[in-house]
Amino acid sequence: MSPDPIPSIIVIVTAVVAIGVVMVIVLLLGGIVGLIGGPARDGGPPSGRRAPLILGAVALVIGVYLGVTYANARSYGTAFPYAVTALIVPVLVIGGAVAIGLVGATALVSRRGRGSTATRSVFSMSGALLLGGAVGALVAAPLGLTYEVPVTTERAGALTLSLYNDTTFVTSPEAPVVCTSAPGSGDIASVQGRDVGRLGTATVRIGLYLPASARDQPLLDIFLDPETLPLQPYVPLWSGAVPADQLRLDASGGRLTFLDLPLAIKDQAAPPPDWAISISGEIGWECGSS
Repeated sequence: MSPDPIPSIIVIVTAVVAIGVVMVIVLLLGGIVGLIGGPARDGGPPSGRRAPLILGAVALVIGVYLGVTYANARSYGTAFPYAVTALIVPVLVIGGAVAIGLVGATALVSRRGRGSTATRSVFSMSGALLLGGAVGALVAAPLGLTYEVPVTTERAGALTLSLYNDTTFVTSPEAPVVCTSAPGSGDIASVQGRDVGRLGTATVRIGLYLPASARDQPLLDIFLDPETLPLQPYVPLWSGAVPADQLRLDASGGRLTFLDLPLAIKDQAAPPPDWAISISGEIGWECGSS
């Protein structure tokens, strides 16, 4: 399954935000350096005293966003452009926080340790950016904001195939099969059997493909093991969509009847005259617990 397109949009938005953040930081640094260079002020208007809190909150939000973006990019592994994003974002967060912190430290040294609203704002932004980045990276996965590779599971099962009006077919009751789930789901997507009976001297194989939607019909393939056939250019395959008579919600068990399942003609090869143009019968299967 192809990755969700939303993370690609996140990467683009991140690049734009990163450029904007750098520009804002540069402008803020220029203004803050000018403020730090001025005389110390005790007190000041309330809006000025709230500046460290406001600027720290802004930096925290930016840090959380960049942290989430980093975790999302890391979840895609080495796929481009996510690997590049995973390298750039930490540099942006750590480098930005260090640069802002250095401005504040330099200002304190030049002012002989006397702080001001401007220096407090600088250190607030530096710490909040780092904290936000760490928090965003930690909460991204629990909140479902990272990409998870869909996992398929396999279960052992049993299947019985019966063919109508074919005296040459010998079934294998409760033949072993492999039930495979849909990616990222516990619902069964396919049932594969390598030996569900004998048709003459040939081993009968089966592939049953179960749809995710109840509106669609299962697809059934019944074919012969070419290694058990005489040398010939044609391997018989009967294939088509078949309605299910009984089907569990997770498709782990069911029963279906197929009538006149057609013989597939591949590469315009003429089938031998002894293979039926269509077959009819029924199938019942049961998948074990995961």
